[in-house]
Amino acid sequence: MKVTKKKTIHEDWLWSGTLVCVESIMISVRTSDGRTFRSPVCMAVMAPEKNPQWADATVYVSKEAQKRLCSSEIWYHLGGWNEDGDTYETQESGFSADLDRFWADVVGPDEHLRQLIAEAAGNIRSEWKHVAVTADGTVTNQFKNGKKKALKPASSESPTAVA
Repeated sequence: MKVTKKKTIHEDWLWSGTLVCVESIMISVRTSDGRTFRSPVCMAVMAPEKNPQWADATVYVSKEAQKRLCSSEIWYHLGGWNEDGDTYETQESGFSADLDRFWADVVGPDEHLRQLIAEAAGNIRSEWKHVAVTADGTVTNQFKNGKKKALKPASSESPTAVA
C-alpha cells in the first residue's frame, strides 16, 4: 500500500501527536494479480519512518475531513481518551475546541480570532452596522438605525449611549 499526500497546508501538535492538513490524500494498493486500485481518502495515519517517539504517528487530513469526520474519529488517532484525566466528555470537548482552532488556522492565521469575535457578538450582530474595539477595551457599536453605543471597560464608566 502507498499513501500519496499533496502539499501541506497547515501542521500543528494536537493532543498527543502531529495533525497535518494537506491538499489531498490518495491511497494506492497493488494486488497479487498486478492490478492497482486507487482511492482518495480524507484521513491517513502514518507511522514515523525514523526514531518513533511516544507519539508514534502523524495524522494527515484533507479539508474534506472537517466535513466527513467527527472530532472523536481524529482524536482516537491522537491519543484519545485518557482514564487518568478528566471525564470522557470533558476531554472530548477540549479536543473538539483544539480541533476547531486547528481548522480555523487552516483557513488563515487570523481566522480563529475572527471567529471568536463574531461568536462573542452573538445574535445581536444583525442589529449592528459597525463595531470598533480600541486598545483600552472600549467597544463602540454603530447600529443600523444610526444610533451609537460605547461600552467601556468595567474599570472605566458604565456603558453609555452616544447620540
